[in-house]
Amino acid sequence: MRDLNLYSILFICLLIAGGLSGCQQEKIDPEETLELRELSVIEQEVVALSNDFAFHLFAKVNQETPNGNLFISPFSVSMALGMTLNGAADSTLKAIQHTLGQNDLIPVEINKGYNELSTLLKSIDKRVNYSNSSALWYHQQLQVNSLFKDISAAYYEAWVEGIDFEHPKSAAWVNKWVENQTESKVKVMVEEIQPENQMFFTNTVYFKADWAQAFDKSLTAKAPFYKVDGTSVQANMMFADDAEVLFYQDVEKTLIDLPYGNKQYSMVILLPREGYSMDDLIDGLDAETMNTYYTSADTLTLDLRLPKFNIASKLELEPVLAALGMGVAFGEEANFSNLFENEGNVPLRQMIHHAYVEVHEDGTEAGASTVSGSISNTPLPTISVDQPFVFFIREKHTQAVLFAGKMINPVM
Repeated sequence: MRDLNLYSILFICLLIAGGLSGCQQEKIDPEETLELRELSVIEQEVVALSNDFAFHLFAKVNQETPNGNLFISPFSVSMALGMTLNGAADSTLKAIQHTLGQNDLIPVEINKGYNELSTLLKSIDKRVNYSNSSALWYHQQLQVNSLFKDISAAYYEAWVEGIDFEHPKSAAWVNKWVENQTESKVKVMVEEIQPENQMFFTNTVYFKADWAQAFDKSLTAKAPFYKVDGTSVQANMMFADDAEVLFYQDVEKTLIDLPYGNKQYSMVILLPREGYSMDDLIDGLDAETMNTYYTSADTLTLDLRLPKFNIASKLELEPVLAALGMGVAFGEEANFSNLFENEGNVPLRQMIHHAYVEVHEDGTEAGASTVSGSISNTPLPTISVDQPFVFFIREKHTQAVLFAGKMINPVM
């Protein structure tokens, strides 16, 4: 049997594609009232904890990438870690639960919550194409713990397969699965598989949706986008007249919520006001605060300008997760003894997160509601998103924050 004092690599591959027409699910009347079931107590708790983790993770990653565009899917990271903790034990299990903020939940509750929530997110809006897929690839000489394999399949619908990691095409096999799950948006996730590699966790997210109200392509035009340093670039600015949005404003920020599909998913945009920075906004976010904004927001009809943009982020998350309390999982004291039959501990050595987003006239990603503040009845001027902004994509019935990003420069 091979010595398992070797590397275990957890890859999280995320793809969020813009709402290009053609890959949509069955079209239904945008005004149709959907049948929405009540969330279970466990679902509500998992969502609340996942959202808190989302904002903590986003703030930490932002510190690591202060000057560039950024896009991640905190929900997918938390879901992948939820699957992973079933292979952990003792202090490693506790560290993962602590990082996710799920100390008061037992693994079976976490698994059940993610399973029910993921199933609901896939079906809640038929005009949104959302999928989440997981896989575990391991060296075929090893024997996966049967309970871990059953849990991964039952709760996370994970594909679990042993392959010959020494075969020259082993990386290509993993990459092909990733490519199929992401509609060819991510083609090379694993450059090569090294002899010391023993397993790969792979998680993919694919999201595609049209705006509830598309931007008029004929009105897209070059206009200044003002960067943090005061200089400007010429960006492709989209325009929508009489756009119905949720709107909130206070001394720190302006919040705009743009719906997708049947208005279950939306993009929330946060613009810092004069005297406040992007970091001020990001560092001050948490789930409770955001929910307060959403419930206090007003529905307004206004003219809106928004830049077209795309972001591709590839991040190594192990330093960030270690800073959030999961350091033991990446060290020699890691205990993943529930992953394999009759094997020793297997530390995680690398965690790669790959995310892509594209925003254009037809659509983008989804997620959110909006914020607090009193708005007068005086007609608002055109709102132009022509400065760096923070954005989230969430589903409003479950309150799940799926994606988080910041746009520093749309011409990068």
